[in-house]
Amino acid sequence: DEFVQLRDDGIFATALMLTYFAPTDQLIVCNAGHPRPFWYQAATGQWQNLEQTEVDTDDRVRNLPLGVIEGTGYEQFAVTLGKGDIVVAYTDAMIEAQNPAGRPLNEIGLIGLARTIDPSDPQTYGSELINRVSQFRGGAEPADDLTLLTLCHNAGDPPGLTVTETFKVMAKMVGLSRV
Repeated sequence: DEFVQLRDDGIFATALMLTYFAPTDQLIVCNAGHPRPFWYQAATGQWQNLEQTEVDTDDRVRNLPLGVIEGTGYEQFAVTLGKGDIVVAYTDAMIEAQNPAGRPLNEIGLIGLARTIDPSDPQTYGSELINRVSQFRGGAEPADDLTLLTLCHNAGDPPGLTVTETFKVMAKMVGLSRV
């Protein structure tokens, strides 16, 4: 609502919210106009955009940047991660990168670069992708702020909680307790 009040000044914001729920290995995603993350599924060796596959057919406006249109709805969806899966979230500087001839990288180009990097070492994956985008730009500095987040699913069990800790977590989840 605050961004809608600032709309006349041309102010808006994109947002990407990710939540991981360990008991089901689900990553829950809500995207407000942010570049779509992409997802490497280790079991198939395939990269794809991380996006909702089932779309409502009504005419409501959804998932726009915050502050663009009053009353915009925001949906969430979940994907089940497998061991070794990688999710890459990034700011628009990655897809707006231009080569020395002025050709933009765009989303298809970025995921194409992602596919050329060995995903077996997730700790270096993000920095290698940033390096490849820098090479695409011919070494020029990014035109916008650049942030990249690489998440790797290790499929480990969450740490055991005491009964008291479990109660506190559940109370927070249902709104009975503050953070």
